Amino acid sequence: MTAVEHLAFDAHKGSHVTETKLNDGTPYGSAHGDDGAIRFDVVGIGNALVDVLVNESDEKVDQLGMIKGAMNLVDEARSDEIYAAVGPGVEISGGSVSNSMVGIANFGGRAAYMGKVRNDQLGKIFRHDISANGVDFSTPAAEGGPSTGCC
Repeated sequence: MTAVEHLAFDAHKGSHVTETKLNDGTPYGSAHGDDGAIRFDVVGIGNALVDVLVNESDEKVDQLGMIKGAMNLVDEARSDEIYAAVGPGVEISGGSVSNSMVGIANFGGRAAYMGKVRNDQLGKIFRHDISANGVDFSTPAAEGGPSTGCC
């Protein structure tokens, strides 16, 4: 399903607000369908990340100033620098919550995931991977802001 935004009037606030609904009219994030039935067994909220796996020498790891076998937190500029310096890799959606939702779907559960990706290459990879595994991921991609997270 695809999420769409529309303008609505919020009487409590006395102003117009943007609401997000699925293309079937169901409010985004609703656990119930139009018929009142529960749509999902589990809904997870987490950080949408894409794992980038590359095979490089110890010398290359040292040259990049990274610690082998450790998590190396970097900002977006440093991530771009590292990505440009390494050879071909494998990109696969990750993040603990999204991985858990995929596991639930693989065992026959009805899983949904809420997390933010940008409308970029890694965001499209994340959306493809999680959806291909049977998890509902209706969060609209951001058109601006930081790139989709990777590690």
